[in-house]
Amino acid sequence: MRRPLPLLVGVLVVAAAVVVVTPAAAHGNHLSVDAQVSSDGTIVVESMFMTNPGHLVVHQNQGGEIGPPLGNAHVQQGFHTDFAVDIGDQYWADQNGTRSYWLVLHRDDGDGEFEPGTDTPIQGIAGNYAGQQVTVGKSTDGAVRVVTGGFTTQRVDAGAVTVHRVDLDRPGYVVLRNVTDDGSTGEIVGTKALDAGSHGNVSVPLSESFFGSLSVNKSTELEAVLYAGDGDGSFAADSDDPITVGDETVSSRFDIRKVENAQATTQPLINTPEPTTTTGAATGTDSATVPGTQSGSESGDQQSAVPGFTGATGVLALVAGLALLLRRA
Repeated sequence: MRRPLPLLVGVLVVAAAVVVVTPAAAHGNHLSVDAQVSSDGTIVVESMFMTNPGHLVVHQNQGGEIGPPLGNAHVQQGFHTDFAVDIGDQYWADQNGTRSYWLVLHRDDGDGEFEPGTDTPIQGIAGNYAGQQVTVGKSTDGAVRVVTGGFTTQRVDAGAVTVHRVDLDRPGYVVLRNVTDDGSTGEIVGTKALDAGSHGNVSVPLSESFFGSLSVNKSTELEAVLYAGDGDGSFAADSDDPITVGDETVSSRFDIRKVENAQATTQPLINTPEPTTTTGAATGTDSATVPGTQSGSESGDQQSAVPGFTGATGVLALVAGLALLLRRA
């Protein structure tokens, strides 16, 4: 049977548009950052996406409004995780205790250098800035933060999950809690003891009962919370306290999905190059144990495959098939 020519053309146009616009529509400029303790003025962003090269800028928080810039890092186009930006030394020296900062994405005028007058903040459709407030504590004992990997869903086929990065200034624990349907933190489903220092790709075992209760191919949200140990060598929720910065716990949420074979599907790539040197404060990571924290210098960051493009091959195949039908029509 001959297919109506206008219908086939319309389907081809729609299918082709899916390949082009899906990532932009689903992943606008954004970032995610959690409360943390810094020893050198470095703030680590959990995850970030830039549609074009630009800048990540630390701003003063002036009564909830964005104030003057305090530090910046150049950001290449694409997805990034575990990305470091430094507060300027002179401003960091003035901080005592805990402060709130704004992290905001700025466009670049093409020269690759941040200029406050011309590299303006990026705004979304609703007029809000592409940014987030973050609470940062200051300590001379070391950093305290947890990075779970950000925007991708972790696929697991055994009773353990991987936490991308943990920094502790004292012996403590990574504690996993499930997140309930109303968004609140639920029961403890896994723990891992760690020494003070920086740790990369930390495997945290899940309780057998919790892992067994997970449905295959259904996403579940977890929260990784850092606890300080009380010195007895074993975790107890009633005696070991969560580490806090101001009124916030040092924690990070992420999604997992139980699957039959975690290696069966290729996952989207994420920008996680080797550590690079920036001017100003150091990144403060132990490169021997911690996956490469990205910094702001232009050092040839690997460009990630964009989540949402993973189905592009199938869509292109559909387009090719429809084109064949069109020739036969």
